[in-house]
Amino acid sequence: MLNFHSSMVGKLNIKFIRAKRIIHVNLNINKMGYRTQFELHVNTVKAKDKTGDEIIADFRANNENAEYALNEQGGTNEEAKWYDHEKELKEFSKKYPKVLFTMWGIGEDAGGDHWKHYVKNGKGQLVSGRVVYPPYKPLLMTE
Repeated sequence: MLNFHSSMVGKLNIKFIRAKRIIHVNLNINKMGYRTQFELHVNTVKAKDKTGDEIIADFRANNENAEYALNEQGGTNEEAKWYDHEKELKEFSKKYPKVLFTMWGIGEDAGGDHWKHYVKNGKGQLVSGRVVYPPYKPLLMTE
């Protein structure tokens, strides 16, 4: 049995040898996509002429991926396949060089694909996160 992950792309040639017969199988694997929930926070402390909502509106008006993935306040609008979000946010941030953008992402993988991307004036820092649960404490048990 062969298993394929949804992120595999391209053509796959497989040769099976069974009972002295060679069976060739050609598969075309289309990229199914990886969906992520995006959220954008805009720190406008140093952007005196624009509010965070105005900056997000500008981003959404000039980027169809941002318009699809983000709502008017920067929250998740729809899960999206936005593969160039890092590059596109870095480029957009140059328009507001004193503003710190923080993009959160939660991917569709079970167990969590959590990350934050800090962006300011064309530069970015991507950090991964993980969910940590406190240990079991018998004294905290309730009826």
